[in-house]
Amino acid sequence: MPDRITNTINVATSDSPVCRPTVINMYEGDLSTIPSWFTKWHEFMFNTPLTLIGSSTPQNVYNMLQPILASKYPAITPEEEAVSVPLQVVACAIFDAILVHMLNVVSGPEVWQPMKSAIVTSLNKVRRRASERCEGGKEGGSWNPHKH
Repeated sequence: MPDRITNTINVATSDSPVCRPTVINMYEGDLSTIPSWFTKWHEFMFNTPLTLIGSSTPQNVYNMLQPILASKYPAITPEEEAVSVPLQVVACAIFDAILVHMLNVVSGPEVWQPMKSAIVTSLNKVRRRASERCEGGKEGGSWNPHKH
């Protein structure tokens, strides 16, 4: 559940989303070592106040996480519900650390990071072109990929 909330966050203060330092999104920073990654990850989760779209109050990413409620998941005990947010953070950190470690060991940061950067750049160009088509399109601003 924490990945849904923290992976890519649209904010009121920027046209570009803010991304958790992880392999699986459009984060563009250096993830070549676990210590470097963890410093960025920790800073993002606990010391990065973000103002969400539709809000005027900044909050740290950690505070955006919601507890896993026993009312929604009856198998959850009250004790598990009480510690569910910290456990989500730990699970997210473990998940991200495994991916960073795996890519750095299997292919090396000098291989996978430029490849990821090229993919991110390409995706951003495609998104920008689609956005420009929507804004300048003849169908009242809605872009239909089958008509372009």
